[in-house]
This record gives sequence, structure tokens and C-alpha cells, in this order.
Amino acid sequence: IGKADDGSRALFDMACVAVVKNPEWCDATVIPAPTYVDGQWVERPDNARKVTILENYKGDEIISDFISRLTACIIS
Repeated sequence: IGKADDGSRALFDMACVAVVKNPEWCDATVIPAPTYVDGQWVERPDNARKVTILENYKGDEIISDFISRLTACIIS
């Protein structure tokens, strides 16, 4: 889920929640945590602390699930 042709950035917040629901909806890469020095990221390959980078969200699947949940909603 990225920038649309019109420049909007819709659904970024939804992507975070979607990954909690289904981690298969994006690619996760775990790397040693870098540090930020003088305006640049510096890799620290021996750092025991890790961070997870989430990317390549499967927007069609996320939206499909979202729409199916909305249409199944019963207002009482």
C-alpha cells in the first residue's frame, strides 16, 4: 500500500493493523538495529538488538479483507 497516482497515502495506518491480523500480508526482514549519526544511518552488523522492516504490503488482500468485514457488519 503506497502512494496513489494522485499523491495520496491512504491506508498506511490500516496496513499496520492488518499485519497484526495477518503477518502474511507483507514481507518482514529482521536486521541488526542501525544508528543515526550526523544525518545518516550507520549499519551495525554486530548489534544484538534487532529491528523488523515491513514492506511489500499485499494491498489487494488487505483491502479485500477490509471490504468483506464491512459488508458483513450487522448494525443492531
